[in-house]
Amino acid sequence: MARKTVPDRKPAAGSRVTVFEAVNSTLKEFFIGTTTLTMNVGIARHQDTQPPEISHWKATQDINYRSVEFGLSAEDAEKFIAGYVRTLPRGWKVIKRSS
Repeated sequence: MARKTVPDRKPAAGSRVTVFEAVNSTLKEFFIGTTTLTMNVGIARHQDTQPPEISHWKATQDINYRSVEFGLSAEDAEKFIAGYVRTLPRGWKVIKRSS
């Protein structure tokens, strides 16, 4: 069954978000995103309705998720992500949700 993709959705003003990363070790790619959902629900939704930026990822690849920061405002999350991506390994591709 093919995975669905969904357009980017911005969190509502005043929402608290979790910044997470999905790491595809097979392709050496990091996807950095935010969610207002719990991590378990957010991961399940992310896997079922992949963002278009990672629609080339396959279920057979080595993909892992983890929360990297939580309880941030949407604005603070954007600032956090800008700094966080600078700490990721060189040689790996970093993919962020497009605006």
